[in-house]
Amino acid sequence: MLLLNELTQWAVLAFLFVMCFGLTRQLGHFIVARRDHLLYSGPDLGKVIPRGLLGDLNDEFAAAIRSSRQGRGILVTLSDKCHGCAGILDEARQVGKPDGVVTFALLNGSDPSFLSDVERHFDFVVGDPDAMRAKAAGLLATPFLLGVDDGLKLRYRGISSGLHDFVQEWTADSSSAAEMSAASHEDHPVVTHA
Repeated sequence: MLLLNELTQWAVLAFLFVMCFGLTRQLGHFIVARRDHLLYSGPDLGKVIPRGLLGDLNDEFAAAIRSSRQGRGILVTLSDKCHGCAGILDEARQVGKPDGVVTFALLNGSDPSFLSDVERHFDFVVGDPDAMRAKAAGLLATPFLLGVDDGLKLRYRGISSGLHDFVQEWTADSSSAAEMSAASHEDHPVVTHA
């Protein structure tokens, strides 16, 4: 009888261990880091960004992207109280903005020197007091970067402390998607009948 009780205790302990391990593993799938959660906020990929987000500069921004060498634009939400935003400006001071990319800053802040720096290093700047435009578009973090094409369709998004890193990630992601698409066409060639 004593042996049966001890075996039962060990079985209960093993069962509890397995349950706790499984529960912890399952919670890991549901608990998402704040940064990862924020990456899914904002406009949907492949959709045109909300018209009110850029103030009255939608047409000018799109035209500038069309005439740029890369045909890409970056919309950045910035705040004068954000350390990552200061990092973006530091990078812009040191190495400039990415070549061939049109930059647009949606600025929430009142610090005159910060505003002056943003105006000096971005192609377009629109004030966003109290971040009302950004919040209306679902952009809840700074610096939040949106990569758009010449039709102002959202093609890439991220939270980054550098414009150059963002462009590299976007370019690499675009290249990977193109390579995967090409590989799928090689695996399944299109057959036409005349």
